[in-house]
Amino acid sequence: SEEHPMAQEMEKSRTDTQEEIRDIDSFVAIYFISFVFVGSIIAINVVVAVMLEGFVSSLNADECTKRITAEARNHHKVAGALDPVLSTLANFSSPSHLKAQIDLLFQLFDVDDSGTVDYDELRLGLAKMNYWPCIMLSLEDWETFTFHYELLDEHGAMTPQSFDVAMRFQLSLFAQRLIANKMQQAIKT
Repeated sequence: SEEHPMAQEMEKSRTDTQEEIRDIDSFVAIYFISFVFVGSIIAINVVVAVMLEGFVSSLNADECTKRITAEARNHHKVAGALDPVLSTLANFSSPSHLKAQIDLLFQLFDVDDSGTVDYDELRLGLAKMNYWPCIMLSLEDWETFTFHYELLDEHGAMTPQSFDVAMRFQLSLFAQRLIANKMQQAIKT
């Protein structure tokens, strides 16, 4: 049985096409496998880099938290009892604004409206300000605040003028402590 030359040609063409497809299929398979292999290596590297960066940043955050906590502890060792009040008071915009803030504090602390402030009134006034932690003024702090009682009148209380002198002096000490703390921080880093 003789086949038609056209049929032979078609059969040969079909066989050649099948071989080409097999060649292409093996090339595609090799390409796909190598692509997946290289892609997974890159993906693993990216995942490891992200995890490592997260780990390093958490270590840095932990170190930063420890440093801030240590600085806060050191600050409390050298901080004055009135520092929370003084930090608020230090935000004045002019000498008259500072005077008005000090006068306002005096009025707040003068619980009995006698025109003077004694130790107990100052303690009660500080408690009314709701600082956290609560400001605890010791007798030693009172002695220092009143220049070893030199700013007190004959009844053991401060007048508005002596209170103004004491607050301005405490404010200058507060500023010196802030500068000293910042200098220490700069030296450490």
